Amino acid sequence: MMVKDLAANQPVEEIELSIEELSDIRTYLTKWGDEGRVRDAVGKDGQGDTVKITLWNDDVDKVEQGATVLIKNGYAKIWNGELQVSSGRYGSLTVS
Repeated sequence: MMVKDLAANQPVEEIELSIEELSDIRTYLTKWGDEGRVRDAVGKDGQGDTVKITLWNDDVDKVEQGATVLIKNGYAKIWNGELQVSSGRYGSLTVS
């Protein structure tokens, strides 16, 4: 799958992206009062198209700028007017 194939509110079967940018790590509170971490990134596919990636909790520590990530069984959605992908609740993110 490439960035051009992504659609809001649709599953992302598999996409490979190189990390071009990383934002600062932010913390948030879950509805149960636990603290979590989140970080935004910009990923570029093999055709040069970019998309925002949301990294949650353990994935925050896995990813460095310049790394290549593979997201399987993820999800795409619109957040603050931008298309974003993440591994979601049931997917995985691996660094290659």
